[in-house]
Amino acid sequence: MPQKRKKILFVDDDVSLLEVILQLMGHFAGGSWEILTAPDVSKALGLLQEHRIDLLVIDIHMPLVDGVQFLGLLQRKYPNVLKVVLTGDATEQYRATCLSNGAELFLEKPRDEGGWRS
Repeated sequence: MPQKRKKILFVDDDVSLLEVILQLMGHFAGGSWEILTAPDVSKALGLLQEHRIDLLVIDIHMPLVDGVQFLGLLQRKYPNVLKVVLTGDATEQYRATCLSNGAELFLEKPRDEGGWRS
């Protein structure tokens, strides 16, 4: 029986970064992940309603609803979805806030392909 592909949803308002993520993560996953992207929380919520998401990777700084607010909403509405924060603003204060609001991991955005690979 073929193994079910994991669905990973990346949420970031930087559309060019989402394009890079689609290419890199698709390559690194070797077809074992179905990668979805959303440029905002509204689109992400729509995808969460349509698909069974295994992992949600979100940015902190987004317009209207930021990543911390989104984590709070996710904890109430989708508590069983694994959540990772991927940000360019990796301060200790954000780390503590995100982890206390339901994120399993808090990671700094890689600056090169080697960082994405790891």
